[in-house]
Amino acid sequence: LVSDIGLVPNNDGKVIRLSMPQLTSERREELTRVLHRIAEEGKVSIRNSRHEGIDEAEKLEKQNEMTEDDKFLAKEKVQEITNKYTDQIKELLKQKEQELQK
Repeated sequence: LVSDIGLVPNNDGKVIRLSMPQLTSERREELTRVLHRIAEEGKVSIRNSRHEGIDEAEKLEKQNEMTEDDKFLAKEKVQEITNKYTDQIKELLKQKEQELQK
């Protein structure tokens, strides 16, 4: 019920049954919106991690534990990793959208 995907559990005392609603065009659109919301939450989480990494590199530079060049290299590496995983989310979203439209 909390997942907000339209599944309603039924309990008869022995077995829990999940009834799956029919995949109408409206239901497919609703699920696509859910997919987009989940993907955006993932991208936001990745961007937050990027900010934390960049802040940590800047903090280390201010404490003279990292050179300025190393800070820029760290920022570039963090950005590369961010781009890699953001692209993976985009690709997975595209695949799931195609699966829903079948």
